Amino acid sequence: MTNDIALYRVFCKVCGHVFKNTASYKVHEKRFRNKCDNHFKEYGLNGQQGKSKKMPKWDKERKDRFSLIRKGKPLLRSRGERHWNWKGGIYPNNSKIRHSLEYKLWREAVFTRDNYTCIWCGSKPGDGKRVILNADHIKSFASFPELRFAIDNGRTLCKPCHLTTENYGRNI
Repeated sequence: MTNDIALYRVFCKVCGHVFKNTASYKVHEKRFRNKCDNHFKEYGLNGQQGKSKKMPKWDKERKDRFSLIRKGKPLLRSRGERHWNWKGGIYPNNSKIRHSLEYKLWREAVFTRDNYTCIWCGSKPGDGKRVILNADHIKSFASFPELRFAIDNGRTLCKPCHLTTENYGRNI
């Protein structure tokens, strides 16, 4: 899909002058701009002379009502190829692996082996404070693909300890 906007020739309904309009008018025919710049300001979208009809103000009640109407409904016009961040259906291999069942089982096995306790500082959840535990690869996930699911290549670390490891993030 290209980033070019399709332009269409349109005739002004007042003077007959030809101007260009975007493809969006085909979707929104009721709000279609059918007047050239000279007459658009004078007649507005609704075709009446003078000021165009003002939209009602968005008070809290109106916002809440429209929120409930849209709630849970997907925005269909920006799915798949039409989404601004579409990369051709490519899903990173790293994400595939990290969301796989095998990876989740590996994490769980590492946590269970270490008794849900950070092996460096000894902190664990339930000591009256919230502790975030990470299953860390001793040898890098990216550099050693054959050791990704080896339980002896994993260790349980709390978040602060994990940040200080030599191979955290991109510190390889």
